[in-house]
Amino acid sequence: MLGAPVSTTLQGLSVFPANHPLHAGMGFGPSAVPAARKSIRGCDCLIAVGVRFAELATGSYGMSIPENLIHIDINSAVFHKNYTARVAIESDASDAIQALCAGLKKSGASMRESAKIQALIKTEKDAYIRSWTEKPNAERVSPGIFFTELRKRLADDAYVVVDDGNHTFLTAELFPVHKSKHLISPTDFNCMGYCVPAAIGVKLTHPDKQVVAIVGDGGFLMTGLEIITASRLGLGAIFCIFNDGELAQISVSADPAQQENLHGSG
Repeated sequence: MLGAPVSTTLQGLSVFPANHPLHAGMGFGPSAVPAARKSIRGCDCLIAVGVRFAELATGSYGMSIPENLIHIDINSAVFHKNYTARVAIESDASDAIQALCAGLKKSGASMRESAKIQALIKTEKDAYIRSWTEKPNAERVSPGIFFTELRKRLADDAYVVVDDGNHTFLTAELFPVHKSKHLISPTDFNCMGYCVPAAIGVKLTHPDKQVVAIVGDGGFLMTGLEIITASRLGLGAIFCIFNDGELAQISVSADPAQQENLHGSG
């Protein structure tokens, strides 16, 4: 309504459609995708809804927060914990947003010119995808190519389930989620082995929907045999394994220099 760019946390990734021209991507700190970093640069007022400003979303608390921070959350314990809010509103997100929209309409507020921001977001998103796809690897599938092709083959209401690992962040950055609650991830407790049984559960409860599981080789070793259950029941869920022969998230955390080596490989 305001014509402002929107970015989300990992947990909230699906609440705003990735194909909306004002969707900047995941994150809003130093580790965020370029579209999110650049479109929010110079922000003079930030409306934060249902977020805790935790380590992951803020890039290890490296995010610069404007003085005018409006923080809305149902849990008042999160207010001023990591960043001081100018205005803190304890409320269910849906109630607060509806009241905010009603107030803006009553005051006669209109959408500001956002064509430049939309163009910036599109340019940065296109460039980011190109950086993952323009140099195909003859030996390994680039995550950029994989996620681009996967998106083409799935319906908007397909469910994608991930595990905990490097592939989680690759999915978050490279796979556009179009429907709310259609990306399922064990983000809070980071439990490896979650993906395969969770995907089976999603398919059991949504038999008419496409369900794709994306899991690393480490997580797959923990619960991969659950696929026997899916096979016996004839569920038709799809399981994609990112097999790099290591626990990549731990490996990358231990050696940041490996980030460059991972870029563009699977």
